[in-house]
Amino acid sequence: MLIEEIKNFDIFKDLEEIEVKKFLQFAQVKQFAQDEIIFRQGDPGSGLFLILKGVIEIFIEPGGNKISLAKLKAGEFMGEMSLFGDGTQKRTASALAFERVTAVWISTLDFRRLQSSGPKILSKLLLRMVMALSVRHKKLKLDIREASEKIAELKTKSA
Repeated sequence: MLIEEIKNFDIFKDLEEIEVKKFLQFAQVKQFAQDEIIFRQGDPGSGLFLILKGVIEIFIEPGGNKISLAKLKAGEFMGEMSLFGDGTQKRTASALAFERVTAVWISTLDFRRLQSSGPKILSKLLLRMVMALSVRHKKLKLDIREASEKIAELKTKSA
């Protein structure tokens, strides 16, 4: 059942069933209750989460004030930056199970092990991750542009 679920997500679209099975040998299924903190800003980055079910809120708390940055849903992933670099990356935001969540988690170490034993699988996953991150980047740029325009408009009105 898990293999069929995962194959429906964009990040796994290019993988054959045998390749998904190989990936799952390195991964774990994790459950989180509603309102459970998955990780906190500043925690060591330990791996990638792929959301199977539920919604995860990504947020920061500057000065103790919670600011929601995104809500990720089934098929989306988080923690990708922990897979790259020297292993000293810290989480740049916190993650909360906005509702009950089921996720597949692969640790940074196991991701590197997959790199050794399944480079073809890894190259397919990385291509899909880059494509998804490109979409996120475009949306973020648009959001920043819209926020900048609103700020400029407010400044003009107050002047």
